[in-house]
This record gives sequence, structure tokens and C-alpha cells, in this order.
Amino acid sequence: MIKKVVTIILALAIILGFSAIASATSENSPQVYVNNVEVVSTPSAMTVEGSVFLPFRAILNAMGVTDDQITYYPSISSLEIKTPDKYIFMAIGSTGVILDKQMVTITSAPFSYEGRTFVPVRAIADLLGAKIEWNATDKIVNITN
Repeated sequence: MIKKVVTIILALAIILGFSAIASATSENSPQVYVNNVEVVSTPSAMTVEGSVFLPFRAILNAMGVTDDQITYYPSISSLEIKTPDKYIFMAIGSTGVILDKQMVTITSAPFSYEGRTFVPVRAIADLLGAKIEWNATDKIVNITN
């Protein structure tokens, strides 16, 4: 009996979580610019619970991180970024991130949606040492690195 209740609660939580994400994608998508160049991706940027997210390769490539500096580990749902200046390790669903040799906390966790891994744009910009500005009126993120 308890297993059934727990299963139902977990199923509802998952359904509600995905419906929040789905509703976020149907709103006007925010625009993200890196060094005055718009980041275009499929799917496009989305806002979830006040944070802007993009597929990880779209934002990382736009910020100058090359594909050979990015490793995605699907078996452990995690992402590793190794540039000459930074080491970043993050896991889907976790706000704990390893930055160089320290554990730091980001405000929004990466997540998977429709087979893509989305990362919080502000966290990526901050972790890579970029400047970020948010224009709430026009829903525009400007990143300078």
C-alpha cells in the first residue's frame, strides 16, 4: 500500500515538473546574446522558475567552449567542461557544481527535457567568469566574455 502511494506521489511530481517546463516553453522565449551575437538553438531558450535555460552545447559553444572541451556522461547524467582556464563538473538535477577544485552552489539545476540537457545560462556565465545582464522588459540576456 505504501509503495503504491509513494509511486503515485512520484508520478504526480514528475508530471507536474514536466508540465511546468512545457508551459515555460510555450511562453515567449527569452533571447540570449553572447558578445552581441544571438545564441540560436533548437529548442530555443526557455524560462523555468525565473531562470533562463539553454541546451548546454548552444550556450557553451557561444561562449567559446569547443566540443572537444565538453564531455557529456549520459550514464551518470553529468557534464564535464575542461578549458585551459576552468574545470566544471555538473550533474543533472543538482545545484552542486565542482568549479576547479571547489564545490560551489548554483541557484538552478540543469535538467533534461525531450532528450536535451538544459543548463542555467546565468550559472554557466558566472562559472566561466563572464559578465551577464538581464533585461526583464524585453526578456533579453546579454553575456560578455
